[in-house]
Amino acid sequence: MGLFDLFKPAWQSKNYAKAEKAVKKLTNQEILADIAKHNSSDILRATAVGNLNSQSILSEIAKSETNSHVCRALIEKLTDQEALAYIAHNNCDKQVRIKAVDKLTDQKMLADVAKNSTEYRFREVSIEAVKKLTDQRILADVATNGKEYDTRIIAIKKLTDPNVLAYIAKNDVNINLCKAAVCKLTVQETLIDVAKNAKFDDIRIEATKKLINKTLVQEIYAEIIMRGNRGFREALSLLSDENILENIVRQTQNNIVKNEVLRKLGGFFCFSCGTENRQKKEQLVSCICCHCQAENHEFVHRSDTIVTRDEERGPRWNECKWCGIKKDSEIVNIGSM
Repeated sequence: MGLFDLFKPAWQSKNYAKAEKAVKKLTNQEILADIAKHNSSDILRATAVGNLNSQSILSEIAKSETNSHVCRALIEKLTDQEALAYIAHNNCDKQVRIKAVDKLTDQKMLADVAKNSTEYRFREVSIEAVKKLTDQRILADVATNGKEYDTRIIAIKKLTDPNVLAYIAKNDVNINLCKAAVCKLTVQETLIDVAKNAKFDDIRIEATKKLINKTLVQEIYAEIIMRGNRGFREALSLLSDENILENIVRQTQNNIVKNEVLRKLGGFFCFSCGTENRQKKEQLVSCICCHCQAENHEFVHRSDTIVTRDEERGPRWNECKWCGIKKDSEIVNIGSM
């Protein structure tokens, strides 16, 4: 030990255990601030932070400190919401960010974290932030403008405003978020709005299922079928009014829609000659056109094969889903005996 070491304060000792013990006893805020800002040891910096009382000094340190151990100590002492939000946004350690979010109470700052933590590795940070949101206007902002699916879905599930939920259900480009929104709707007026105006047919159908006015329900299903988009088959399965079905057959220019509707009515559309085939209820189902004798089967693959790791055995065939006629039947016998 050199002569000058005898006159050094204990917290400057090269013995870290001795130095740490000395820092724990310090109360001089100026010295503690100097240690917290400039000491090369993260242990001593964290210990000094633990004895600091000034929020302004703690906030200043928080904006430049990167060491996770020191940042954890800062979070324990900080009440300044801006400083906590800074750590939640910028620290490279996910767990440190989450710890900062846990101490955040300011709803706007929590919303900012929820909306703008876009890196996938920090998605849990934005999730924790949105879980703490209670303000409906701020939740609406996150639900409609957030960048991450996970935070938006949580925000939607916490929303109670039917107008915001209806807006999301009608306009969002992510169908799963639209579904989450429509699931929460109960007000008939907003459900009607979604059923008539949503971007996705699937969402229109989900809203229509919740409507009380049965006449309107049938009309909306008919309109979806007439459009002939991807959701028309589900709407057709839910439409029961035969008069409306007949009206669709007369009006639609889409032969695929016409055939599906005629199938529900017991007939079919011949794609070869354009004849609308009708069958009486007592007749056996046929896919042979009464005008040109063309076959209008729709085959699906059927199989009763037993498949194991080493073999596949049994029958498989193609079968018309309407009349039941079979073709391409074969007995499979592949693998070890």
